[in-house]
Amino acid sequence: MTRTTAGCAGRGVISLAETVAEVQRVSSLLAHLFSLEGASDRTYDEALFTTFNVDLGFFEARVLGMARAAGAAVTVLADASVYSPDARSLKGAGASYHVGLAAARAAFHPKVTVLVGPERVLAAVGSGNLTTGGWLSNDETLTVALGSARDGVPAIVTDIAAWL
Repeated sequence: MTRTTAGCAGRGVISLAETVAEVQRVSSLLAHLFSLEGASDRTYDEALFTTFNVDLGFFEARVLGMARAAGAAVTVLADASVYSPDARSLKGAGASYHVGLAAARAAFHPKVTVLVGPERVLAAVGSGNLTTGGWLSNDETLTVALGSARDGVPAIVTDIAAWL
């Protein structure tokens, strides 16, 4: 199991793999996504971000470009009851990525990110909404599982796939 913890107390990212290998320090899931920007191959085909509350301005400015650079078609799924986008900050919704709204009897509250490609998968489950606070400044928790066709896929990835 590879464990990755964030740089300040109270925040953490844990990357799961098949064996204990190394410890790395990262500040958020953005660090994992940022590492994909320089990749010469189009690593992922699809990216899904689920959240309770969403700041699409933040998403477009800080996350979307990295997911698209990795080759992914991007979907954001948020709770319809709290969805209130700032129309002035939206540029790509419906064109560069899809936005879906979940209307449920109770709150739609999962914070799950999944990037899937033919050879790799990244699955993350955490407490932070897809907002500046949830991804950058709040004290949140996050578990990141990485898998590949060569190295195998952690059980949590199979669990997330079944939930989807």
